[in-house]
Amino acid sequence: MPPGWVVEDKDGEITAFVGNFVQQAWLNGRACLTASAHSFASAEGERDRTLRLLREFVNQEGAALLNGLNTPPESAWIYDVLGYPSYPDTGNLKLSWTVEGSARPAEWLQKLAPFLPEPTRRWPAVGDAIAASGQDTSQIVVPLGNARLAAFDAALRSGARLFAERSPEVLHWRVTDPDAGVPPVLMAFPADGAIRGLALLQFNKPSRTSAAQLDIIDLVTLDPKDREAVQALLQTGLHLAREGGAARMRLGLVTPPLMGLIGPMLDSAQKDLGAAAHAYYRFNVDMPEPLARYWQPLPFDADHGVTLRAMPLRG
Repeated sequence: MPPGWVVEDKDGEITAFVGNFVQQAWLNGRACLTASAHSFASAEGERDRTLRLLREFVNQEGAALLNGLNTPPESAWIYDVLGYPSYPDTGNLKLSWTVEGSARPAEWLQKLAPFLPEPTRRWPAVGDAIAASGQDTSQIVVPLGNARLAAFDAALRSGARLFAERSPEVLHWRVTDPDAGVPPVLMAFPADGAIRGLALLQFNKPSRTSAAQLDIIDLVTLDPKDREAVQALLQTGLHLAREGGAARMRLGLVTPPLMGLIGPMLDSAQKDLGAAAHAYYRFNVDMPEPLARYWQPLPFDADHGVTLRAMPLRG
């Protein structure tokens, strides 16, 4: 399956692009492929070419599920035209938590930012963040060969929820991204023994002038009702965000079941409810209903991690 498609004008200039992020996923022990459209860009006035480009994504063969889970408002109309439904209930919701005590650039400095070298940050001390959180969590630095991770992934694969693969090999690829600046942090709960919950956290800077933030790329539990694991991983994430100088911690895709596990932290979360949905999908095979019981997509299931702008790291 191709990594993406482009549209060229009569002079050979590229006028539109869409990426195609393909992953292996599992449901009840059966493997399938999912494909997520990402990094969509189009020149102004190219509506017909744009639709033709997206139809290439829609018409590709081999993927059981096609989705756009990181869709900007300007592109939402495309999925409507193509007949893609939005994810039920929370398809236009994002959550974020302000990090108290984090350094934010002054307004005058933000105005000067385009003319100044982009400031770098020190490598965050993950161990200090875990200790400060007081939670029973630990960082998995080397996923390859990790028996705890392999057992966790095997249990997810055999379960009744559709998840992208989280094998040691896949997670190793995620945490060793050479373009990530500060590598993603893989966190497990509890610190020892069988893993009940897993989080993947990634520092980034949306733009030169914006403050750094910590994105929650993954937040998954074996037991779909494990509130303790979710809340421990979120609390650890907040301390990691503070340690790394991030202004906020963000969860860019949230499902109704996950909302029910966040607990008291939901009250302190800023809820960004967009006018247009940002999560769309279409199954190419028969899937059971209701959808939200078995497909609970997270940012990990799409391009959120691989397309984030890296936070500059001090050498």
